[in-house]
Amino acid sequence: MEENTKNTQRMGRCPSFDTCSSPKCPLDEFTDTRIRYSDEPKCVATKKTRLLLGQDLKYKGLTSQEYNAIIKHYGSLDVYLKRFLQKTPIRLKLKTLKRVGIR
Repeated sequence: MEENTKNTQRMGRCPSFDTCSSPKCPLDEFTDTRIRYSDEPKCVATKKTRLLLGQDLKYKGLTSQEYNAIIKHYGSLDVYLKRFLQKTPIRLKLKTLKRVGIR
């Protein structure tokens, strides 16, 4: 498994990166190959942060459990994002929709 600059840069843009010590980061493209034991810390980044930074990833910055639950409940990530963004201020909605290409 080879680490790459894009992966490192994506994780480094997370505001929690410098203080987070989770061995399994949802912003890591190799997250499925990482192991986190129950006594180790979980990711502390907000879901909104991970969604914004992880758009090029398989689970879009979500954990596999979060992603699968969203698909099961909403049918698609697009539907979830539109509803999720209803709870945010309008300027953030527009910026996020544009960034994820759902406009």
